Amino acid sequence: MALLLLHYAIIYRVLPHKCIRNIAFEAILKNKRMNTRLVDSLVHIIESLNPEERILLQERLSGNPIQVTIGICGGQPRIRNTRIPVWSLVSFRQLGADDEELLRNYPTLTREDLKTAWAYYEQHREECDQVLAGFERDDDG
Repeated sequence: MALLLLHYAIIYRVLPHKCIRNIAFEAILKNKRMNTRLVDSLVHIIESLNPEERILLQERLSGNPIQVTIGICGGQPRIRNTRIPVWSLVSFRQLGADDEELLRNYPTLTREDLKTAWAYYEQHREECDQVLAGFERDDDG
């Protein structure tokens, strides 16, 4: 437990951007037996970045609004740093939920997150529709 608290303290001190800290905290919670040498190396690298490099790191990490991660949400596309798959938002929208209702039901989401989800759906409509069709088949059978 002390090691876990130490990692939290290091991450909070080293990573000023909330988004980046959340990613690091999620990784710690997901894998309590994490590779401490890897984390120590990452902390060392991040501490050695100059201010311009830190800004670039933050931009790169926050620049991917849709994430696909094996083992999270079944590997389905999801809103960054959440466990909210794009297909679930699309499904609710198809059932008549408007953006206001979705924002009330998912208070951690922003309007920008929803815009990103709708844009992702438009660009990957066939893939998303196949996922939704698979859930409908599962419900029927």
